[in-house]
Amino acid sequence: MDTKPGSLPKSNSADSDIKKETLPHVLNHCFGSKTRGYQLRHNCLVDRIKKAAERDFTIVYENQRIPGTDLRPDLVIENATKIFVIDVTVAYEHRREAFDKARQRKHDTYNCLIELMKKPGKTVEIVPFVMGSCGS
Repeated sequence: MDTKPGSLPKSNSADSDIKKETLPHVLNHCFGSKTRGYQLRHNCLVDRIKKAAERDFTIVYENQRIPGTDLRPDLVIENATKIFVIDVTVAYEHRREAFDKARQRKHDTYNCLIELMKKPGKTVEIVPFVMGSCGS
């Protein structure tokens, strides 16, 4: 490693020093060489939700753009009376506020789909699935 005495070595993250590599940064925000790991963690959660839902729901969309929009929720599932728009996010759980903000961002993003996806006799619900990066 090319460092001078008393200086901090550069991290793998393109624009940050070791001193900036806080736990939230490393677990959720550093998109250096770890991006694939973040995607695998996210996709594992989506797969578990899908597997649990398949028994009682039809998978309408999975990681596909909703026609007429630029939105791509992780899952859209439906049964005889309900349509659920599900999107997974992983938040750093330093406070409950982080979960609340993550959930609200998903509602803000996908609420426009409620009217678009309405069908006679069915309700549409946005379901943000917020998981903590340390497992909570």
